Amino acid sequence: MSLPVERQHAVGGALRPGDRVDVIDGAEASFVVTNAEVLAVPNLSNGNLSGTGSYAITIAVDAQGALRLAAAIAGGKVEVVRSTGAEALPPPSASPTGGRRE
Repeated sequence: MSLPVERQHAVGGALRPGDRVDVIDGAEASFVVTNAEVLAVPNLSNGNLSGTGSYAITIAVDAQGALRLAAAIAGGKVEVVRSTGAEALPPPSASPTGGRRE
Protein backbone atom coordinates (compact mmCIF):
# COMPACT_ATOMS: atom_id res chain seq x y z
CA MET A 1 0.00 0.00 0.00
CA SER A 2 1.28 3.47 -0.84
CA LEU A 3 1.50 5.86 2.06
CA PRO A 4 1.64 9.62 1.44
CA VAL A 5 3.72 11.20 4.15
CA GLU A 6 5.73 14.34 4.72
CA ARG A 7 9.40 13.55 4.22
CA GLN A 8 10.32 14.97 7.63
CA HIS A 9 7.83 12.52 9.20
CA ALA A 10 9.36 9.50 7.46
CA VAL A 11 12.91 9.21 8.79
CA GLY A 12 13.80 12.38 6.88
CA GLY A 13 13.34 10.54 3.59
CA ALA A 14 16.22 8.16 4.39
CA LEU A 15 14.16 5.00 3.85
CA ARG A 16 15.19 2.32 1.37
CA PRO A 17 13.46 -0.81 0.05
CA GLY A 18 13.92 -3.63 2.55
CA ASP A 19 13.81 -1.34 5.62
CA ARG A 20 11.28 -2.23 8.31
CA VAL A 21 9.00 0.52 9.61
CA ASP A 22 6.26 1.21 12.11
CA VAL A 23 3.44 3.59 11.17
CA ILE A 24 1.97 5.75 13.92
CA ASP A 25 -1.35 7.58 13.87
CA GLY A 26 -0.26 10.89 15.35
CA ALA A 27 -3.82 12.00 16.06
CA GLU A 28 -4.52 8.89 18.15
CA ALA A 29 -0.96 8.32 19.44
CA SER A 30 -1.20 4.68 18.46
CA PHE A 31 0.61 2.20 16.25
CA VAL A 32 -1.28 1.49 13.03
CA VAL A 33 1.15 -1.01 11.49
CA THR A 34 4.35 -2.44 12.96
CA ASN A 35 7.38 -4.08 11.37
CA ALA A 36 6.16 -3.46 7.80
CA GLU A 37 8.62 -3.97 4.96
CA VAL A 38 9.33 -0.96 2.75
CA LEU A 39 8.81 -2.08 -0.84
CA ALA A 40 9.46 1.17 -2.72
CA VAL A 41 10.46 4.77 -2.12
CA PRO A 42 10.75 7.67 -4.56
CA ASN A 43 14.09 8.22 -6.25
CA LEU A 44 15.36 11.27 -4.38
CA SER A 45 18.72 11.40 -6.18
CA ASN A 46 17.22 13.36 -9.09
CA GLY A 47 16.80 16.43 -6.86
CA ASN A 48 13.04 16.76 -7.35
CA LEU A 49 12.34 16.86 -3.61
CA SER A 50 13.87 19.26 -1.16
CA GLY A 51 14.42 18.45 2.51
CA THR A 52 10.71 18.83 3.24
CA GLY A 53 7.50 18.06 1.42
CA SER A 54 5.21 15.16 0.72
CA TYR A 55 6.13 11.94 -1.00
CA ALA A 56 4.87 8.36 -0.95
CA ILE A 57 6.43 5.15 0.26
CA THR A 58 5.04 1.71 -0.47
CA ILE A 59 4.89 -0.81 2.35
CA ALA A 60 3.66 -4.39 2.66
CA VAL A 61 0.55 -4.74 4.82
CA ASP A 62 -2.14 -7.35 5.40
CA ALA A 63 -5.87 -6.63 4.94
CA GLN A 64 -6.40 -5.38 8.51
CA GLY A 65 -3.27 -3.25 8.35
CA ALA A 66 -4.51 -1.70 5.09
CA LEU A 67 -7.79 -0.71 6.75
CA ARG A 68 -6.05 0.80 9.78
CA LEU A 69 -3.58 2.60 7.53
CA ALA A 70 -6.35 4.00 5.32
CA ALA A 71 -8.11 5.39 8.40
CA ALA A 72 -4.90 6.98 9.68
CA ILE A 73 -4.18 8.54 6.28
CA ALA A 74 -7.70 9.97 6.21
CA GLY A 75 -7.01 11.49 9.65
CA GLY A 76 -4.09 13.35 8.12
CA LYS A 77 -1.40 12.85 10.77
CA VAL A 78 0.88 9.89 10.07
CA GLU A 79 4.43 9.25 11.24
CA VAL A 80 6.77 6.59 9.88
CA VAL A 81 9.64 5.37 12.05
CA ARG A 82 12.23 2.67 11.60
CA SER A 83 11.09 -0.49 13.30
CA THR A 84 13.19 -1.73 16.19
CA GLY A 85 11.31 -4.99 16.59
CA ALA A 86 10.19 -3.95 20.07
CA GLU A 87 6.64 -4.70 21.13
CA ALA A 88 4.28 -1.83 20.35
CA LEU A 89 3.08 0.14 23.35
CA PRO A 90 -0.66 0.57 23.96
CA PRO A 91 -2.16 4.03 23.44
CA PRO A 92 -1.92 6.34 26.49
CA SER A 93 -5.64 5.96 27.24
CA ALA A 94 -5.20 2.19 27.66
CA SER A 95 -2.79 2.54 30.57
CA PRO A 96 -3.75 0.74 33.81
CA THR A 97 -3.99 4.05 35.68
CA GLY A 98 -6.31 5.58 33.10
CA GLY A 99 -3.62 7.93 31.85
CA ARG A 100 -3.00 9.52 35.26
CA ARG A 101 0.41 9.89 36.74
CA GLU A 102 0.96 8.70 40.27
